[in-house]
Amino acid sequence: MAKFRVSERRACRLVGAHRSTHRYVAGPADFELKLVARMTEIAAEHSRWGYRMVHAALVEEGWLVNRKRVERLWRSEGLQVPPPRSKSSGQKAVGDSAGAAKNLPALYPNHVWSYDVVSDHTIDGGQLRILNVIDECTREALGSHVARHIGARQVTRFLGKLFDRHGTPRYIRADNGREFIADHVRGWLKEHGVTPVHIEKGRLSRPGIDGGSEPAKGWSHASTEEVPERAA
Repeated sequence: MAKFRVSERRACRLVGAHRSTHRYVAGPADFELKLVARMTEIAAEHSRWGYRMVHAALVEEGWLVNRKRVERLWRSEGLQVPPPRSKSSGQKAVGDSAGAAKNLPALYPNHVWSYDVVSDHTIDGGQLRILNVIDECTREALGSHVARHIGARQVTRFLGKLFDRHGTPRYIRADNGREFIADHVRGWLKEHGVTPVHIEKGRLSRPGIDGGSEPAKGWSHASTEEVPERAA
């Protein structure tokens, strides 16, 4: 081009070549080896990333490589995203319609209690968990326990106080929340002669509507600063 004083565009058009072939500069011989090594390192550091995220990370680091090349190397190296974790891990949910209030109505005081955990927040944004317990026959709110976290042992500890104060129910109804279906809670109730009754999560019926009882969610929000242990 310098000899005949013609532009790159004209010279390439005359010989039938694309201009990119004239501009091509061969990369280092070990470029792809280094690229694969770095790509593998990123994949190991971020196990949930696919080749698109890895490519984006490489570009941010200054690597001059397109997405298709990363995809080709990704597949040739046998890299893949791990399968998602099974949602069935941990304690299995229990409960069905057989435990509903219409099939097991409360006939007298201390026949059937209900308990549930609801959530609220303090003014600074911190989460509160509120365990409410009622007698389904009398609709009496037996007590509430408020804490940042409520697990199985906190549930049995609080129920023990209510049993001492009000007597022991024959049945206690709850949804299939993890704090209620835990082996510790079920075993503890059995030791005290109480039969746990579980229904589908979110299926506790509302007072005066289905003949059942939801553990006073509105009552629990009346005050999260000082919750009564017994309210008539």
